[in-house]
Amino acid sequence: MSISAPIPSTTTEPLDIPDVWGNPADSQPTQDGIFRIIYQNINNLSSNASYDTLVTNNKIAGLALLHPDRVMLAETGVFWGNDKQKKLTKQAFYEGLGKGSVHTAHNTQFAPSRHNPHGITNQLAGGVCQWFGSRLCHRITNVPADHLGRFAISLVHGPNNQGIAIITAYRPVASRNGDTSVYEQHLQHLGQHADPREACLQELSKEVLALQEEGYLIIIGIDANEQMPDIYNSDKGIAKFVLDTGMVDPIEHIHGTCPFPTSSARTGSPIDFFLCSEELLPFISVGVLASAQGGSSDHRALSMGIAIHSLWNSSVEEANESRPRGFRAGNTKKSLEFVTILHSALVDEVMGEIELMHDTVASRRYDPSIIHDRLDVLDNLITSKMLEAEDKVSPSKTARSHVWSPALVRKQLKANLLQQALRCFKLRNSMSQRKRASFIAEARKIDEQWCIPLASMESLNTALIEARKEAKDAMKSKKELRKTHLEQIIIESTMLGSDEFRLRAARTIKRIEQQRSTHASIRSILKPREPPIAFVIQDGNRLTGADMNDAFVQHNAHHFQQPPRNGASAAIPGQVLQDLSPHDEEGLMNRMEHAYTNYYSILDGEYDIEKVQEFERPFYEKLQRRCEPIEAMGRPMTYEEMNQYWIKLPERTSSSPSGRHVGLYKAMHVCIPTEEAGKLQKELVMMFLQINNICILSGHVLTRWKLATNIMLPKKTGVHDINKMRCISLLEADLNLVLKLKFSKHVMRSIEDHPSGSLLADNQNGFRPNRSTDQAVLGNRISIDIAHQHCAPFATLETDCKSAFDCCDPNLTVIAHLRLGVPEVLSKLMSEHLHCTTFNVRAGGLTSATQYGGPGKSFGSGQGGGASGFNWIVNQDVTNCVLEDHAIKACTIQDPRSGEIRHRNAFVFADDMNFLAMSTTENQSTETICHNLNTIGQTASDCIRASGGSFGLPKCSWRCSTPYNYNQIQDEYPSRFPLQLTSTAATQPSTIHQMRAHQPHRQLGVHFVPSLSPKYQIQLLTKRSKEIKVTLRRNSITAHQAATIFEHYIAPAISYPCTTQSMTTSEIDKLQNITFNPILAKLSMASTSARNMLYLPAKFGGAGFKRWSMEILAQQIALLINQVDSQEWIGFVLRASMNTSQLEFGRATHFLEYQHQIIKNTITPTWITSIQSNAVAKSLLSIHGGWTPPKQREHDIHIGDLPEFTEFDLSAHQLRLFHQTFQALQVTTLADIVDASGKTIRKSSFECTAATLSPYNWPIRKITLTREHKEVWQAVLSRLVSPNRTLYRQLGQWLVAPNKTLPYHKSNRGLIHIQSTGEWHLHLEVTQRSQRVTRHNSTEYQSEFEVVEPFAGQRWVTDACISTTTGVITVPTVDQANLLRCSDRPLPQVSVEHTWHRFVQHITRTNDGQHGCIFDAIIGDLPVRHHRFHDLCNLLLDDIPIYASTDGSVRTDLQSASASWLFWIEADDANFRETSEDTDATVASPITVLTCGTKIVHGRFDSMSSYRAEGTGLLIIPFLAAQLMKYLNLNSLPQINHNCDNQELIVKVKSMLPTKRAWWWNDVTDSDLICETLHWGQQIQWNPRWERGHPERRIADRRLWSNSEWGNHFADSLAGEAWDLHPTQYRHNPCAPILPHAQSLQLHLPDGTINGKIKQHLPSIINTRVGIQQLARYIHYSEEQLNLIDWDNYQISSKAFTSTALSRAHACKAFNNQWYTDALANKYNQSLSPTCRCCQSHKSETIAHIIGCTSRAPTHEEFRPQVTAHFRAHRIGDHLLYALELGIEIVVSDIDSHRGERWRGNHEGSDVEQRVATFLDDDTVSEQIKEAFSSQVLLGWEDAFQGRFSIKWSAISTPEDMKWIPGFLKILMNWSRACWSKRRQTLFGEKKDRYRLQRERLFQHVHNWYDAPREQRILAKSKLEPREQILKKNNDAIAKWLDRRYTDRAKQLKSINNKSGQTSLFSYFIPAEIRREHNQAFQTRIQEARRASLPTSSNTVDGDQSSEEPPD
Repeated sequence: MSISAPIPSTTTEPLDIPDVWGNPADSQPTQDGIFRIIYQNINNLSSNASYDTLVTNNKIAGLALLHPDRVMLAETGVFWGNDKQKKLTKQAFYEGLGKGSVHTAHNTQFAPSRHNPHGITNQLAGGVCQWFGSRLCHRITNVPADHLGRFAISLVHGPNNQGIAIITAYRPVASRNGDTSVYEQHLQHLGQHADPREACLQELSKEVLALQEEGYLIIIGIDANEQMPDIYNSDKGIAKFVLDTGMVDPIEHIHGTCPFPTSSARTGSPIDFFLCSEELLPFISVGVLASAQGGSSDHRALSMGIAIHSLWNSSVEEANESRPRGFRAGNTKKSLEFVTILHSALVDEVMGEIELMHDTVASRRYDPSIIHDRLDVLDNLITSKMLEAEDKVSPSKTARSHVWSPALVRKQLKANLLQQALRCFKLRNSMSQRKRASFIAEARKIDEQWCIPLASMESLNTALIEARKEAKDAMKSKKELRKTHLEQIIIESTMLGSDEFRLRAARTIKRIEQQRSTHASIRSILKPREPPIAFVIQDGNRLTGADMNDAFVQHNAHHFQQPPRNGASAAIPGQVLQDLSPHDEEGLMNRMEHAYTNYYSILDGEYDIEKVQEFERPFYEKLQRRCEPIEAMGRPMTYEEMNQYWIKLPERTSSSPSGRHVGLYKAMHVCIPTEEAGKLQKELVMMFLQINNICILSGHVLTRWKLATNIMLPKKTGVHDINKMRCISLLEADLNLVLKLKFSKHVMRSIEDHPSGSLLADNQNGFRPNRSTDQAVLGNRISIDIAHQHCAPFATLETDCKSAFDCCDPNLTVIAHLRLGVPEVLSKLMSEHLHCTTFNVRAGGLTSATQYGGPGKSFGSGQGGGASGFNWIVNQDVTNCVLEDHAIKACTIQDPRSGEIRHRNAFVFADDMNFLAMSTTENQSTETICHNLNTIGQTASDCIRASGGSFGLPKCSWRCSTPYNYNQIQDEYPSRFPLQLTSTAATQPSTIHQMRAHQPHRQLGVHFVPSLSPKYQIQLLTKRSKEIKVTLRRNSITAHQAATIFEHYIAPAISYPCTTQSMTTSEIDKLQNITFNPILAKLSMASTSARNMLYLPAKFGGAGFKRWSMEILAQQIALLINQVDSQEWIGFVLRASMNTSQLEFGRATHFLEYQHQIIKNTITPTWITSIQSNAVAKSLLSIHGGWTPPKQREHDIHIGDLPEFTEFDLSAHQLRLFHQTFQALQVTTLADIVDASGKTIRKSSFECTAATLSPYNWPIRKITLTREHKEVWQAVLSRLVSPNRTLYRQLGQWLVAPNKTLPYHKSNRGLIHIQSTGEWHLHLEVTQRSQRVTRHNSTEYQSEFEVVEPFAGQRWVTDACISTTTGVITVPTVDQANLLRCSDRPLPQVSVEHTWHRFVQHITRTNDGQHGCIFDAIIGDLPVRHHRFHDLCNLLLDDIPIYASTDGSVRTDLQSASASWLFWIEADDANFRETSEDTDATVASPITVLTCGTKIVHGRFDSMSSYRAEGTGLLIIPFLAAQLMKYLNLNSLPQINHNCDNQELIVKVKSMLPTKRAWWWNDVTDSDLICETLHWGQQIQWNPRWERGHPERRIADRRLWSNSEWGNHFADSLAGEAWDLHPTQYRHNPCAPILPHAQSLQLHLPDGTINGKIKQHLPSIINTRVGIQQLARYIHYSEEQLNLIDWDNYQISSKAFTSTALSRAHACKAFNNQWYTDALANKYNQSLSPTCRCCQSHKSETIAHIIGCTSRAPTHEEFRPQVTAHFRAHRIGDHLLYALELGIEIVVSDIDSHRGERWRGNHEGSDVEQRVATFLDDDTVSEQIKEAFSSQVLLGWEDAFQGRFSIKWSAISTPEDMKWIPGFLKILMNWSRACWSKRRQTLFGEKKDRYRLQRERLFQHVHNWYDAPREQRILAKSKLEPREQILKKNNDAIAKWLDRRYTDRAKQLKSINNKSGQTSLFSYFIPAEIRREHNQAFQTRIQEARRASLPTSSNTVDGDQSSEEPPD
């Protein structure tokens, strides 16, 4: 190392001395591979005594102009220990320099005066800090800072264990200038005999030498406060430090000694240095910056540029993981530029070759090796061109914050530059020409038009003061400047589009910016970003940097190779692995054919099973193929699919180690509104599509796709164990496209939609379309509900699959693909992807130099890939099939209604496996249940092992429980079981932990206990809510942020686990109130505000908040209704549980329709019954369509209705006994306990000695009937019978097939049946068995009969369908007089006469007795025009296509809608041509209507729309066509071409028509009509299409209409004629009929039904119903007044007042008369005067007086012209204008408005009253206007100012003329708010004074506490802090202190007034009456403090000001 001799200092500055030295940085952004460092002694960022960051911001702005990657600042002077100052300073770094990390150091042994307990008055000096930008901050590790703040060290990690240590240091100057100097402050810690300057260098030397020992290169930026002497002649100071550490001064070494000082010294050498390792010299450029550059300081800035890639010998491609994105795809200008550059680079040499290659591969005639190699070459070329194009488009790579704007930065830079110029002037009282030129040049960079005033120091000082003021103002308005900047960006980025396009883009960008800012602030509060992983613990060792990444590589390589260790290779070492591996011994994919031969042998069941261990054989046996290859899976991707994928994918998605990130692909798909740009985009997209399809068609994996990056993240915050890290794989963006679209979407869809049904086991719910976590959790929950209903013991096992995705064996995954029909070529693509991918590791932002994986290695699928989930479930499906086909059925459930039995051995969601053992078909012992659970659990463990994974047995748990007495639980401890499982690593079984009844288990985020009580979940949610509440109160958040947190963060987190729990609405409301109250406080709403008003939608005057209990209830009802019809497990258990509950309920009414609270313990509480108790029992709604056992005979009664029927008043306890009795006897109706004659109750049933034989499967629980049970039972039955058990009213004939006691007699002659007429009919046995298929040797009898004489003394058949002699007797059906039909009648032939009626009769007779009611519901409201029906039938028989048209019409005046339908045909034949009555006489209709009709649309009118009306008509056509196909016995499907003018409806139906029935069909809008339409449409050739409607509005000449337009015209005419043609038959039913192929359950509200979208509609409807009632009480309205409000126009006019949560809250207070007027204050405190304080009228300050007060005259004068201008613009008539102006005068004149009265003015009253009377008596005024005026009087004219406008005003004008109403209402509401603001200004002053007013009142409160006597204060003064200490706090802190004191006083007062217990001293010495007087006196003091005004002197009150009060 060579060190130059130092240059002696001089006393004069040469005239030609330069202003810069060396090769300093400029203001241009750095190039890729150059790492720029800026060092400067910043001479204090800000004062310790102030949090004003203006100086900091200005200085950082000057540094930011240099585009640094690293900033090193010495002598910061910031006390980083102050959290607030640290936060503000770091925020300044973030706003000026962009995203990055800050590393600081300060003297921790010294605190400034404000924080120092010893009272030292000096501020903190010294200290350093370092900032790293986001470009390389992921490579940074910060070393703990020096405790004296002398230096800070950060380590930059590079590849191959290379690294650089960057050190910022400050060496104190030898100054003993009191406590303010760094030197003196260090002496206080080091001792008075120490030398702080030498101590600094000694400690720094130790650190440097240690880092050099570890192999780090060193860069130091230091203010040495010493010139560099001759190091060889100096044994101390900086020279000794350089000599000891081997450092070199790069500036002196490269450029020579700097000829000017770097500090404020007039002469001499630099004292600020860069020192570095000599090895760095070839790779760096350094220099001293000009005086005008950097932050304003008395020290110059130094710069260093490092060629980082050359230094580390790494290419740019290797560093692409840190490559910043050049532009956003949303910037259409940048996207167009990128597309243009990329297209020009690829169009000649790449695109044509790719297209040719694609055509060659598609033809299947190609050489794979040649094609694949060339494709990889072209792909690499495309990658380089894409990155080059991005670089050319990219702007400055400096990250910007959400408040950054050029205007703000310019003002900061001006202040910084002027400050620096002033320093130079002060130093020498002049400025050299070079420095002057430097400052002028820097000024031009800031603003080309700015001339910096360098003439004199005075001009500079003046300019600096002005610049600082401008910078300060800019900081205050930085958000507004940011908005202006964004608008400018919009103009630049959307110059290519139309005005509409640009406007839309502007709104989008603004909205996104606001959301970005809001959510960023919220996440910083609720979810602070976790720092990157700085270290990891492995085997107790702490590893960092490159060592950490190497450890991750080794760990992952071992971890992802678990499959071969866990799997079958252990049986015969290496044999199975060798058979299945496609790699040869050298790791090349040369054994693919050999591997596939073994794959197919396994799939075909021909593989030698002896090669695998015995426990794995069931798995391999189930690996046999489920179906043949499905070629449709291998089809290429389409342009539309690819386009939609990139459009929907978020741009910020991480991907692509190559640098081809998502944003580049999105730029090619973003909408650029020019034809040429669209063409370029499409050509590029087609090229990428062809590349992807080549890979799909040939099974090739691009070389670029074979490199992936594993991101290591801690599973839990703060846990650094290497075994507890989560590994996420980042793949190439286009590879993820192929994996997601082809495998997770196309292949999955083919598997699910297989003709034989889904090929996957039903028990898997994860990663499958139309399945969710709610379904998975609920299916398990309902199964346990059923166990409770049966009181059946059950056992559960919860398992943990260790690293499931990571442990999928690739070979078995490929076999699993082939097993499910995946084509071989696609499976080879997946095989190569899984076998050949190489991984590197990124942890803490640092990417490893080493890699693992690649050819020859088999790794699991991992997480993060587009097909990871798909690979897991197809692999794990083998395990599921083994479990489902197991001989042992652990969980067996039977539907009590149908008798269907299903089994389920596992409940699986992705890798989450739970097991349940129970049975409802038999009483199993706990030992049997546990044995079954153990067997199934072990089988699952074996299969998971065989597939490559294993169970984490220490995390597994199980339990066994028995329910009893309605959801009470007892633990079971089977003597022979502990449950044991064998894992991979252990040869001996491991005992699984058994949990207790009170311990919860967690399933998919929901916690359950065996009793299913929600208490534990409530405790967890309560704890979480309280934590959030504390967070909200501790942080300063805006009202908008508060509302966003509440709606988008808290609500989803709370509602998800509540959906599957049985919580009550009150419990959920309590949870909501925990966090709701602090949210309300942020919105200036009282916590005592009526909740119903807060939940009322804003369009009805409420605040519009979501009520969680109603949201959760809606989700639960939607889950029930949508899933109950599902054929999956969840649908089955829902039906089974619901039917069991109905049997327990016992009534004719379904329990979900029962509008009363069900008595506790009469029905087992379940998840479904909780819906009844939360909603139905409260009359909020009812759910119809549930099954109830039918009445069996005439006069029959459901057994549960007997107490009510007999008017027997049972107590709750007696009712429980009655229910338990009929449940034990298994009785549904009275017929079950009455004999065949229907006259007598059987003795065994009356005395409860024997249960009846029931066709239903009742719960298997045992109910012991006591004497008390029998007494209640017999007491109820005694009301029905005489003493000999004979019914007073006997039962009649059978209505349904009898359940138990059959009215038949079995004789040798046949079956004898008693008729209701008393005749005895004999039916002979069927002899010809071929006529009817028989089952179980059942005996059947003929329908023909003969009348015979009664038999005497014969034995009646009383057994349920069982005969002792002939076996099973077939039970007759109802529709044939309880007799069997021998055969179906022949189909009727089409007849010309009465064909339509025959058709209707046929439908009613031949469709299982079911479709008759369907026909009435769909067709039968109005007469059908069927005069050409025979033609329709003949055409269908001739297989001629038929046309159909439908339409709908809505009548708001009648509150109903109609639909029309017609079949027609083109009238080419003259016989069919006719002239329509509705057309011109001269224009004949070109179509012939064959059959047509109209239909009244049923349903809730509030949801009625043309969509539902059109849907009703749409349903009729396929329904009739399907029925005609059956009626005519057609051999082919009829072809119907159907036209409809509702495009949305047609698009929805056509998209759903090809799909299979799924639960989500029930959740679309008007789902009942849609589901029924799809059912019938799928049975015919139905072609629905959209036809534009109303041709008469578009085409005047009807001869130009098309046939379909004529059809639409006729349909439209029919729909409108429904009310005119059939007025007497018009019947609108708000409850829509339940259609058999729609959902079986239907939600009913008092005003009609809701079909579909329940979660969206139900909460608002319920909140509106409840809230409107509360509103009426608030504003004192009768029902008549409430119905007069014009809600529609209020909704329109109030949009301006309800755009945000804060504005909604204030609009709610205004609409509900909740302004805190003096009259309202008097209501709560009678000691306050209700009179107005703004005027001398002594009137009560009501809402009306607020507007009419005389002090509001200026406000009235402001708004009157606005009203006049509005009326003039809308040309309002004179009478209407006079009426409205007269109403306004009533209010502003402050006269009695006679609100709530039918007042007609007063001829003898005031001028206004006389004018009202004259107006209403004027005969020239229309009655409509008078009625509207009078109705507004009834509402109150002052109410119009609050938005409550009479609906009668709308009746005056046509809808087109009504547009004046919303604008008028908006003016009135603004008027009233202006009056309120004026009132507040009069009383409290301007807003700027309200903080002082608030502080004055808080002071008065505090003085009350200290000045009030002890008798009033209650609390002892010793418990209060010193008064002076409280008064120094800010307003928020004082308010919180007062809240605590008032709470303590209230508790103490309550304790004093408590009469029980020991008497307190207060209550002993002070009587109760005196205590009440003292309390009243204290309350009066409080009220006086609340009404205090500002003192006359306007002295500013000290203290930090909080945010101003929200606007009114």
